[in-house]
Amino acid sequence: MRSLTQWSVATTILVFFQLAYSGQNYLRDVVLVPSDKPFYISIFEATTNDVRVAALTFSEADHYCSRLGMRLPTRDEWFQAASGLGKNKNFTLKEDALTAANRFHYNANSSVGVYDSQRLGIDIFGTVGMSGNRSEWVVNPDGTRGQCGWKYTLRNADDFRLNVICGDKKSTGWADDNVTVRCVADYRPETRVELSQNVKGEHANYLAELVRTAENNQINSQPEQPNQQEEQVPQAKPRLDDEF
Repeated sequence: MRSLTQWSVATTILVFFQLAYSGQNYLRDVVLVPSDKPFYISIFEATTNDVRVAALTFSEADHYCSRLGMRLPTRDEWFQAASGLGKNKNFTLKEDALTAANRFHYNANSSVGVYDSQRLGIDIFGTVGMSGNRSEWVVNPDGTRGQCGWKYTLRNADDFRLNVICGDKKSTGWADDNVTVRCVADYRPETRVELSQNVKGEHANYLAELVRTAENNQINSQPEQPNQQEEQVPQAKPRLDDEF
């Protein structure tokens, strides 16, 4: 397994597409996060009626993921996906910046549809909305329930940083007892992944661009092959007695 620093976003997406149709297990709308223990994570938050963000208790979120053949993410897994394995320092977005803070300003009662990548922003690994919309359930290192993502109510982008995006019930990172979830599943080479029609427009183009970049990187990283020249038979050194 490669170290985290050896994996690029483009390589991640290429690996995801190369492995997407290699077996029978089925997952929909997920991307691969190639950490030391690689896993798939849902591109979108859980929804109600495929539009609004779901409001679930921790137990309901756990059951929701189980029905999909997935599980709740640990806090570390969620953060690895959000930060691009540590590449992003401030935001989850692919540019690592909020160029227009008001574009991502929501209050608790006006969550944007989970598929609206234009308003939620495209994250570094191709997920959508990890910098806000609603908090998402995670499992803390000690096994207790936690939340990441926060309901994005900050008007100034300078006030928002990845280091305050997760928390427990005693911290400001906690929204309320009914939030949404983004499920994960351990990587298996036989897993089949499909992208729905909800991955479209700029979002689909971003994934395609990452694939092209990864393919080019693979070609450019191939070791140079030695020139295959015809083997020349060395001429024998003449013997002195050949002259006689």
